[in-house]
Amino acid sequence: MGTMGCHTKQMRLRGVLGMGRLRVRRCHRRRAEWYREFNTAIAENMTAATAPADTT
Repeated sequence: MGTMGCHTKQMRLRGVLGMGRLRVRRCHRRRAEWYREFNTAIAENMTAATAPADTT
């Protein structure tokens, strides 16, 4: 039963994470325009502190 329980939990977590990712992606698409400006401002403020993860 232990293996079955773990498997079901993993499947549930995967489903929830997948839904969350899709929702975040939808919102991210809409906010992409201002998000880019926001990232640019942060990059200018913190030059060598952290490298930009998104380079598009």
